[in-house]
Amino acid sequence: AGTEFGEPMLRVPLKRSAHIRHGNALRIDWADFVPPTRLNYILGNPPFVGKQHQSDEQKEDMETVCAGMRGAGVLDYVAGWYIKAARYITTAPDSFAGIASAASRDRKQFKDVKFGGAATGYGDLFADVDRVETLARRKVRCGFVSTNSITQGEQVAPLWSPMLRMGMHIQFAHRTFQWTNDAPGRAAVHCVIIGFGVDKPKRVPLADYETVQSEPVIADVSNINPYLVEAADVLIDKRRTPICAVPEIVFGSMPNDGGHLLLTTAERAELLAKEPQAEKWIRRFLGADEFINDLERWCLWLVDCPAVELKAMPEVMQRVRAVAQHRRASTRPATRALADRPHLFGEIRQPSGRYILIPRHSSERRSVIPIGFMPSEVIVGNANLCIPNADLYEFGVLTSRMHMVWVSHVCGRIKSDYRYTNQIVYNNFPWPDLTAAAALVHAKTARVAITGAAQAILDARARETGATLADFYNPPMPAGLREAHRALDAAVDAAYALSLPAGSKKRWKTDAERVAFLFVRYAALTSMAGND
Repeated sequence: AGTEFGEPMLRVPLKRSAHIRHGNALRIDWADFVPPTRLNYILGNPPFVGKQHQSDEQKEDMETVCAGMRGAGVLDYVAGWYIKAARYITTAPDSFAGIASAASRDRKQFKDVKFGGAATGYGDLFADVDRVETLARRKVRCGFVSTNSITQGEQVAPLWSPMLRMGMHIQFAHRTFQWTNDAPGRAAVHCVIIGFGVDKPKRVPLADYETVQSEPVIADVSNINPYLVEAADVLIDKRRTPICAVPEIVFGSMPNDGGHLLLTTAERAELLAKEPQAEKWIRRFLGADEFINDLERWCLWLVDCPAVELKAMPEVMQRVRAVAQHRRASTRPATRALADRPHLFGEIRQPSGRYILIPRHSSERRSVIPIGFMPSEVIVGNANLCIPNADLYEFGVLTSRMHMVWVSHVCGRIKSDYRYTNQIVYNNFPWPDLTAAAALVHAKTARVAITGAAQAILDARARETGATLADFYNPPMPAGLREAHRALDAAVDAAYALSLPAGSKKRWKTDAERVAFLFVRYAALTSMAGND
């Protein structure tokens, strides 16, 4: 460190001892330990504990810190330190005497302070308490190593909405990287580092990583928003319906059956050998893994099965009775109620016509989330989302680079793998505006171009006989398919460009430019539509 900062440092023997207070940092008053006026930096690596893994004590800690905060129940434990630090920085000392006392202990700190261009002495502190408080708060900087989940998906708005209201600005950041330590049985965790405070520098450093194990590439940017993107401080909140006029997206059907309505290929064959009449009640079933890897799985789909016909299939009835037993044993009242109709899936959302299927989880190694069209005869499971009544235009936009940039910056993650959601990702996505007056002349052409490019992608897939979606989209992508995606990206970019000011020749050369544009579009849409 001495070499890096140009000043040799003699660390031992220690000449000054640390002041350490042992306690629960989310319960104690930090100002009782050290007043904000006496502090410069707050640094730490608070514990990462997701909402589902928090102990009862940790949940109580979060309830205490986040009381009155909308949506705080989804937050990781580490978020408590952000809220505590922001309140600590922005809360004035209890009294004027507290400020004077803090200043008198270290007059040099304020000796040359300038207000309105004029130097002031210690005595002037009594003349302008508010400005001294502001000065003291502005100099405190915080920096925390954190789980990357607080900058993704559903956690962003509940955490950063109060942070922004308290006047916090992100002063530097490291985007997601993989961090390991030397402890036995160590686990690699995906982290971010965020520095924040009241002060807003004109330029702030943002460190990005090509992969989570790469070295950082640092750029000075004008602003870092809560998604750790160079863009305005926009928050993507949950929406129940799409912000644009596009088909709605729904979850697939959830069996909630203890596995008794689902069949492997071998189980299907065994059942049909005993009860061939059951064949018309067996459908192909797709979870995310089956869809991406073209694996065979089946289900008993008894939605329209007459009771008389069902009772005539004892092997099927044995499975139905097992479903009833499984549901009655549940601790959830809603699941126990489903025991009254054990022949049916717990939640049924099967489209009546062709639909687009989107797996809810996908590897971050893929530059495109694999999606595709499925016929209504194929049952879509709840590991997927589906869009009924969608066409090639929707498929094209959702398969484009513009949409993937939105996904990669807005969606939640499992480590760094994508977790696609309806209320955060799809419903908030700013689609191309093909209805604006300036765009009407070219809107039909743009839609036709996207539709044609989308069909070219399906054609490129079809030419690779026997290949799965994993084969197509796990790197490296086949050359023909890659070229088809490039053509689609150009068509989608051209559609978005129609909403730019007349005469603009803007094209997006980088993903950073794309996501900044999408945040601007989102802000404009929300100002018109409000939240649903």
